[in-house]
Amino acid sequence: MHIVVDVHERPSGVPQALRDLGYDVQIKNLRTGDYAIDDLALIERKTVRGLHLSLVQGRLWQQVGRLRRAAPWRYLLVEGESLYDGPLTTEAVRGLLITIDELGIAVIHSHDPADSAAWISRIAVRRRGDRRRIDRPHYAQRPQRNAHGTPPERALAAAAGVSTQTARGLLLEFGSLLDVLLARPDELRRVRGVGVRRADAIHQLAISTSDSGASRNCGIPST
Repeated sequence: MHIVVDVHERPSGVPQALRDLGYDVQIKNLRTGDYAIDDLALIERKTVRGLHLSLVQGRLWQQVGRLRRAAPWRYLLVEGESLYDGPLTTEAVRGLLITIDELGIAVIHSHDPADSAAWISRIAVRRRGDRRRIDRPHYAQRPQRNAHGTPPERALAAAAGVSTQTARGLLLEFGSLLDVLLARPDELRRVRGVGVRRADAIHQLAISTSDSGASRNCGIPST
C-alpha cells in the first residue's frame, strides 16, 4: 500500500514512521492536504501550535475550504500533547474544532509523529476497504431540517446573540458557513437582524484569539 505525502512533511517524522509500518511513501507536491490516500481521502496535519497560528493569521478557513472540495473523505490531524498549547482560549479551541467537524472534516488528535502515522494507517485501511464514491459524507446529504437547526446553523448560533433563525438568514445570504466566517463585519451587517454586536460576535467566532487581546498575528511573523 502506498501513501502520497506532501514535500513539506518530510522533516516531520511521520513519513518515516509510515515506512516503518510497511507503507510505500511517495513524496510529492500536493496542492491540498499533507497525506493523500488514492483519490479517497486527504489528511491535513497540523501541530497544535500550527493550528492556533493558522487561525490567528487568517489562513485556516481558506485551507478548510480547499480541503472540503478536494476529496470525499477529509481529515484534520492535530498533533501535540495538549490541544490548548497556543494563543487561543480553551473555549475558542473547542468551538473551532466543533465547527470544523460540522463542516464535514473529521478532527483527530494525535500525540506524536508515531501516533499520527498510526492514525493515517488506520484511515488508509478503512477507506480502502470502503471504496464507495460519494461527493459528500452521507450525513451531509440529508435534506430535512431538524428542530434544532442544521449543523451550520448551530455552528453560527454558538456566537453570542445569534439565533438559529439569524444564522439561517446569514447562510441564505452568503451561501455557506465558510463564506459567513470569511465575511467582514460590515458585510455581515447587511443581513436583517445582524447589528454591530452580532456581527462582531460572529467575527470573533472566526478569528478568536487569547483573552489578553493579542493582535491578529499574535506578534508572530507568518510562516
